[in-house]
Amino acid sequence: MVGNFLCASLIDTIFNNLQGLVMGRVYSDDVLGNYNRGEQFPKLIVTNLGAAMQSVLLPVMAERQDERLRVKSMLRKSITLSSYIVLPMMAGMAAVADTLIAVLLGPKWSGSVIFLQLMCASYAFGQFILQTYRHSMRWERAICF
Repeated sequence: MVGNFLCASLIDTIFNNLQGLVMGRVYSDDVLGNYNRGEQFPKLIVTNLGAAMQSVLLPVMAERQDERLRVKSMLRKSITLSSYIVLPMMAGMAAVADTLIAVLLGPKWSGSVIFLQLMCASYAFGQFILQTYRHSMRWERAICF
């Protein structure tokens, strides 16, 4: 069971870092730097929220591992709750991206504004759903198998 969890985490890490590797091979250093800075803030929010949820939910789900339907229900509720948190945060961050980048990183990084806005949309709808699915599959494997 530990080996499956480790393997799933390793594949998840490789997949998450694959975009940056491809960007570095295809585009210039400036574009890669702007991409990394634009991804930094949305990724921080989604990663920290996922880690907090995982640290709370995994022990609770482990206690109820014999009740498979209850575990699935808890997982669905956690996805819904986290969506209520992440979607407004990503929308707000995308709306104030110009100011956020100028204040936190300085005018030198103004090229990362578009990447920040794209990453907010990506994490709000695409990446967040995929990440939630990957975490749910990890939890289900760790608890139920």
